[in-house]
Amino acid sequence: MEDSEGQYFQSSFNSADRSPFEQLSVIILAAGESKRMGMPKATLMVDTQESFLEYLIKGYLQTSDNEVVVVHSSSIEPSAFPSRVRWLLNNEPKKGRFYSIWLAAKSLSKDSACLIHNVDNPYVDKKLIYKLVSLLTPESYIVPTFGGKGGHPVLLGRKIVNYIADHPEGMDFREILKSFERKEIAWKDSRILLNINTKEEYSHFQEKYYPGLKTNNYEHKDGPSETKL
Repeated sequence: MEDSEGQYFQSSFNSADRSPFEQLSVIILAAGESKRMGMPKATLMVDTQESFLEYLIKGYLQTSDNEVVVVHSSSIEPSAFPSRVRWLLNNEPKKGRFYSIWLAAKSLSKDSACLIHNVDNPYVDKKLIYKLVSLLTPESYIVPTFGGKGGHPVLLGRKIVNYIADHPEGMDFREILKSFERKEIAWKDSRILLNINTKEEYSHFQEKYYPGLKTNNYEHKDGPSETKL
């Protein structure tokens, strides 16, 4: 297509026969070692019904018709979801978050932009995704913000995805992004900043958003920390 991805997605909003997310993939990062938490964060419960990972997968399945790639470690067993949920095993989680992004980027179509969502940020909003997509161009990435702080998910244009896929696995993600245009969208919900790394942060999350639940006895000191790119 000759138009920018932003123009393409925006024009597709009013199309009866095409999804606005035809060239968009979702990457859920769930391969972290979770040393501070002491257990896989993907298995933490949002409520009594579903885990962080299940919540995110279901949220994105309701948001678009496109592929959802779950990058996971051997401690997470793939579960039954529609075929457009693809499970990608990271056998070397010690290599860090960028290695998971790199693995996923290499597996995507060259025409695909992608949303990157950390499993420890249990929040999906369809309106936010539309807002992010409305600003997308091939050489830009879009970050939602709350109170001037960057959150998730982060949307990468297809040229950034291809750049990552075509370069070595050990590059620095923040350094890569410096070569591309950053755009921001101010968002109304502070949950885009959730970054639940410790038992205390998990306890705070439960008490704030699900105060009726009694699923652990952890005490909290501070609220969830800011999500970092």
